[in-house]
Amino acid sequence: MITGATGAGKTSIFDAICFALYGDMSGQMREKGSVRSDFADADTKTFVELTMEHAGQIYRIYRNPEYERLKKRKGGSSSYTKERENAILYLSDGTVIEGSQEVTRRMQELLVLNLKQFKQISMIAQGEFSRLLMAPSREKIAIFREIFGTEIYENFESVLRKRSRELYAKAAELKNKLEEAVRMLSLPEEAFRELTDTENLNFDAISEYLKDLEKVYRKNRQIAEKEYTRIDKEITALTADISKIGENNRQITRRMECERKLAALKQEGPAMKTLEKEWKQAQNAGYLEPEQVSLQALKRQLELKEAHLEQTKEQITALKEEKIELHTVFSIREKIVAALRQKEVCEQLETQVKSQENYFKELEKDMADLPGKYMMQENVCRERRHIFEESDLAYKRATAGIVARLLEDGKPCPVCGSKVHPSPARAGDDVLDEKRLKELQKEVKDAENKLEQIHILVVEKTAQLEATKKQLEDITAQYEVESEKQKASEEYLKDFGNISIQESYQKLESITGRYQNLEGLIGEKENACLRLCEEIEAGKKEVEEQTEAFNRQLKKYGFSGFAQYEKCRKTPDEQKAMEKTLQDYREEKSTLEELIKQLGHGKEKKELTDTAPYLQKRQDLEAHKKEFLAEQKKWNIYLDAIRRTLLSIKEKLDELKKVSEEYGFVKDLDNVANGMNSKKLVFEQYVLASYFEEILRAANIRLLKMTGGRYEMSRPEKVGDGRSRDNLEIQVLDYYTGKFRSVKTLSGGESFKASLALALGMSDVIQAFHGGIRVDTLFVDEGFGSLDSESLDQACETLGTLVKKDHLIGIISHVPELRERIEHQLVVHKTNSGSTVQIVV
Repeated sequence: MITGATGAGKTSIFDAICFALYGDMSGQMREKGSVRSDFADADTKTFVELTMEHAGQIYRIYRNPEYERLKKRKGGSSSYTKERENAILYLSDGTVIEGSQEVTRRMQELLVLNLKQFKQISMIAQGEFSRLLMAPSREKIAIFREIFGTEIYENFESVLRKRSRELYAKAAELKNKLEEAVRMLSLPEEAFRELTDTENLNFDAISEYLKDLEKVYRKNRQIAEKEYTRIDKEITALTADISKIGENNRQITRRMECERKLAALKQEGPAMKTLEKEWKQAQNAGYLEPEQVSLQALKRQLELKEAHLEQTKEQITALKEEKIELHTVFSIREKIVAALRQKEVCEQLETQVKSQENYFKELEKDMADLPGKYMMQENVCRERRHIFEESDLAYKRATAGIVARLLEDGKPCPVCGSKVHPSPARAGDDVLDEKRLKELQKEVKDAENKLEQIHILVVEKTAQLEATKKQLEDITAQYEVESEKQKASEEYLKDFGNISIQESYQKLESITGRYQNLEGLIGEKENACLRLCEEIEAGKKEVEEQTEAFNRQLKKYGFSGFAQYEKCRKTPDEQKAMEKTLQDYREEKSTLEELIKQLGHGKEKKELTDTAPYLQKRQDLEAHKKEFLAEQKKWNIYLDAIRRTLLSIKEKLDELKKVSEEYGFVKDLDNVANGMNSKKLVFEQYVLASYFEEILRAANIRLLKMTGGRYEMSRPEKVGDGRSRDNLEIQVLDYYTGKFRSVKTLSGGESFKASLALALGMSDVIQAFHGGIRVDTLFVDEGFGSLDSESLDQACETLGTLVKKDHLIGIISHVPELRERIEHQLVVHKTNSGSTVQIVV
């Protein structure tokens, strides 16, 4: 028993157990963020530690909520920090699991229950013990659905309902498609229009009619095909006659054309003889082509060597002039090197002077702000020192007043020992305390340190400025001396312009190398001139010999001289064109003579025949042929449409039959599962009613005992309006009267007994339903105050039977009679600084 005054915190013990196991509260009105005691100091640790036995194993759980606590290290704008929620689970084998979510998940695995299921099985929380007893059917359904997981049956009902609707829609769709397939068929027959011009179509009659009509249309198509074939044969024969007449006309026309072309060719005979003579002269000229090309090559080589000789002579003259120009620089090359070195020294010194000047300016810029900063910091030091001295003096003068604040009437003075204090000294309200004085003294010390740092920086910068100035003066003087030396040597660099020193060295080296190589180049060129002169003399002699030999060949091939040879010369392409023209002329003349000979000895008619009557007759036959072809296409279109319609009707009728059969089965199941049955009970409520009746049977075992056999709970078969759906109401049979009545008519004490019995029965059924889950603890929060002495005995005796089965029963109540009946007690004592617990065994 857990007992104590109202508001002492009895329910907090249940909350602590739930929080340790699952990190949450036992009732619906409490939140886990409010579990930290308001009486706890800011630095007091807040936690719960639970040791429990389950399935023969010992477990220990440590869990703390999230709360604000003092920081261990001071700093920042706030002195508080957030202690995170955490949990530690110590298993019996020594394993440790840490983390709030991890521990909660492991406890759910051990107990095979979540928090809601644990409270439903193991706790009857304050204010909730009669909720299930008085709840309407809809609320009971929601509770039992969550406990027993009957959503699967509700889902099964939805699946059946959905499948039934789908099949009905599919059957309707198939009927629409059947009607659409028939109504889309367009036929010229009046009988077909009469069959389809109704709302409810007779698909069997339509199918039979279309099959008969298909035979008639097929016969009509055969007649059209036969006529089409006959006309096609007649057209083929007529076409052959027209072709024969045309061929004869073409031969007559062709012979006349050949005779005309042959006459024209004979007129070109003299021109072809002249062309043949020119072609033969061009061939003879072609035989001399290699010798003429060789002679021209010798002349060209001689001209090139003569030109090369003149060019070499000009190069020798240019090289000699260049040597004279370079000699001026080559003779003073050592002095030029010395001048370049002097220029290089001056440029380096100039760079150093500029760098030192820039550094000196930067130091002067840094020094410009330091005197002002020093004076400002000196004023800050003077001001803070003045404030501290004034505050320190005021504190010393008010020391007596500060001590007087500690005096109390009746207690001796620490100075004089008197217990009477008629006129204690008073400290001013504006006197600072010792902590603030220390802060002011630290501010003075910090300001003085900063002033000393600025002073050190001024001294360092001044020394750097003086040293830099001295270095700048020395480098400037050295630069001026070297600049005078450079001016004296500038005349040796007049040929180098404004190029860099590196480029000047490269130019001097290039001039020196060029001057040293010129003598050898001039000698090589002079030797080359001598060789060219010898080669030119030999070439002139060879050209003369080749020219005499070529003139002898001209006379041999019938040319009077070189002029006639040049006139008769033709390119290879021109010769081929002349030859082809002659050959084409001979071949065309021979061909025409042969064709005329052949065409002139034929047996065909010698006059042209008119083909117009034959063509007109074939055109008339073609028109008749198109008519019968159109007739074939018409019957083919009708036959194809009838065949597709018959096939569509057959397929859709077969499918409609299957869908209708399946719809009949599914619709019957849908009606049964969704309340369209004799009991008007849906599938899920049927299952829930079974569980509910099991709970009532288990509850009645305790209720009959607690009420002395007077009351027994049951589920009414029908509610007042004659419906049975959702019927999870509770009625009680009063054996004193032999009549059923609503549980709402029970008194407060009777309602508590019924609620307790229902909770115990539900706990038994749920444990059995969840695969043998066993929780050997039950907590009952309040409710016993409404029981009389006899009822209290009966309730305690019922709970006592559970204790005998190794159950732990926790009853929270302030009823005095229970203190006498239950020996083991936790007594919660309420004080103005919090509550404490006393264990009474």
